[in-house]
Amino acid sequence: HSCAVITDGTVDCWGANSNGTLGLDLATTGSSTATLAPLASGIAQIFASNDRTCGLTTTRDAVCWGTGSSGGLGNGLSVNEPTPQTVTAVSTTVTSLATGANHTCASTSTGGVRCWGQGTAGQLGLGSANTYTGVDVPNLPSNVTSVAGGSQFSCALSSSGAVMCWGANTGGQLGRGSVDSPNTTSSTTPVSVTGLSSGVTAITTGWAHACALMSDSTVKCWGGNASGQLGIGTSTDVSYPVAVPGLTGVVAISAGMNHTCAVTSAGAAWCWGANTYGALGDGTTTLQKSPQLVPTLGSGVVSISAGTSYTCAVLTGGAVQCWGYNNAGQLGLGNTTNATTPQPVIADGMTAVTTGSGHTCALATDGSARCWGGNTNGQLGAGDLGTHSTPTLVSGLTNVSAIRAGGQHTCAVSTTGVLTCWGSNTYSALGINTAAFPAPQTVLGVRS
Repeated sequence: HSCAVITDGTVDCWGANSNGTLGLDLATTGSSTATLAPLASGIAQIFASNDRTCGLTTTRDAVCWGTGSSGGLGNGLSVNEPTPQTVTAVSTTVTSLATGANHTCASTSTGGVRCWGQGTAGQLGLGSANTYTGVDVPNLPSNVTSVAGGSQFSCALSSSGAVMCWGANTGGQLGRGSVDSPNTTSSTTPVSVTGLSSGVTAITTGWAHACALMSDSTVKCWGGNASGQLGIGTSTDVSYPVAVPGLTGVVAISAGMNHTCAVTSAGAAWCWGANTYGALGDGTTTLQKSPQLVPTLGSGVVSISAGTSYTCAVLTGGAVQCWGYNNAGQLGLGNTTNATTPQPVIADGMTAVTTGSGHTCALATDGSARCWGGNTNGQLGAGDLGTHSTPTLVSGLTNVSAIRAGGQHTCAVSTTGVLTCWGSNTYSALGINTAAFPAPQTVLGVRS
């Protein structure tokens, strides 16, 4: 492609428009004639490279447009972000947050839900396209209070206790079937979960299963069940909610990749499902199709988070303990040795813990956050791409009220409802367009 500066300070470009090198919309094809770059003005000099264009303005500012991978536009962004980035996909206050494998959803103060990132399975709730700009999920009640994100599906809970889900449904994780009519048909828009039009107080999603905490403190689960993650004593998938037998007095639940955990009002932790690496914390690696007590935690559990083959819990006083798979240091023990029983990670001061695919984050009472584990995509927010097998402070993050770890990315909400994300942005799961910019972006730190 080529560009020319016009005497009035505008720019005309022509040729290929790969990744917006002409300063036009990404969907616009190349042009064999000179075409105005709409947002480029006041330009004194112009420089065109293979996949991006840069200009110098009359006020000596530098601007660039085109491919933004590897930080080539100089605007502080790149394909993967190792430090927290403000999300532009949500313009209103965020009330709850969900991170899937490669997508993110947020409920807002207006009672709606917006999702962004990978949408190929319909997990964004509006078609099957990927998007970094965020889409409003249609056909939901106007009073959504929380959201949850699985591998390729999402669910929402309304203030009236109703649950709706959308996206992939290979294991029945949308919950749209019945005893007489199993259903594994995917949906790119929300569908009601059978029998859950009211009475639900919390929801959680795993890789391909989901669970709901009921107002009577019991738990119902549905979806993929090959590892017994539904807790119903079998390994058969179920496309409608089924009560977990014998589990009562539950106050919190969390679904991992193929296992599930619950906390009771007595402060006990119960887990079930896949246990290859000790994710159930019972000292064995034996699969369990019904809830098993995590014995060494006693009665001091406040909350729990099940990740990909590992689990972490917050105890009374703010201590954090973790157990299970530890290939990337996600247990925070300073090593990569698996653990079949809970191990101490942080002594005190934590209010919540969240587990991802191979990294973990904890929220402190002072509003800061600490993360540890795999970091190849910057998902720890430490400002680097190196593994941290012990808790590491998230760079520049303060006043955090909630934090969620996804597959290879992490997001946090501040006390004022501002959303920031960091880590892998392969499918724009961070809600910022870091792969290509068709319009000029200001280059940070360059001015004479």
